[in-house]
Amino acid sequence: MAKPVWVSIPAIGIKKTKLIRLGLTRQGTLQVPKTTTVAGWFTGGPRPGAVGSAVIAGHVDSKTGPGIFFWLRALKPGDKVYVGRADGTMAIAVWNYAEPGEEGATREFELRLSRGGAADVTILDEQHGSALTEWRKMGEPAFPSREQQQALRAAGRLPSPIRMPIEQGSLRLTLAPRALALIEIAP
Repeated sequence: MAKPVWVSIPAIGIKKTKLIRLGLTRQGTLQVPKTTTVAGWFTGGPRPGAVGSAVIAGHVDSKTGPGIFFWLRALKPGDKVYVGRADGTMAIAVWNYAEPGEEGATREFELRLSRGGAADVTILDEQHGSALTEWRKMGEPAFPSREQQQALRAAGRLPSPIRMPIEQGSLRLTLAPRALALIEIAP
C-alpha cells in the first residue's frame, strides 16, 4: 500500500493539504508539524487503509491563530475524509456515527467523484470485521481462553473488499449504525 501524500476534509475547508512524515521525538512522543498550516502522517503506524489505526496529526491552534485542524470539532456524521496516496490511489473513509448508548439509524451516503470506473469498498460493521460482536456472543469473558482468542482474531479480520461501480460520478453506500466504509479508488 502506497504512502499517504495528502489529506482533504471538504466539510471544514481542508483541500488536498500535503502530508509531511512524522516520527517520534527522543522522548518517545509523536513529532508535530513545525508549522500550523500542514498536517503529517505518523510513519511508525499503519498507512491509511491498512489494518490498524493510522494517525494523521496537525495543530488545532497556536499563539498566532487557528491551525489546520481548528475546525475538526465541527465535523458531523457523514462528513468525509479523503487521503491521497503516492501511487495515485485514493482512500476515503465514511463512518455512520452513532452516539454510544444510542441505536442510530441505517443511512445512505453518496460520494460525488471526478473519477469513473469502480471502487473497492471494505465495510466494517457488527457482522463484518468485528471482534466485539463475537466477544459479546461469548458472554463477554474477562479472560478469553485460547480458543476464544482465536475466534476473536478470526472475527476481527477485515472482510474482502467489494467492487462497486462509480456511475455518473457517483458512488452510493448504505451503512448500518456505527459501520465504517473504506473506499479505495485506483487512478
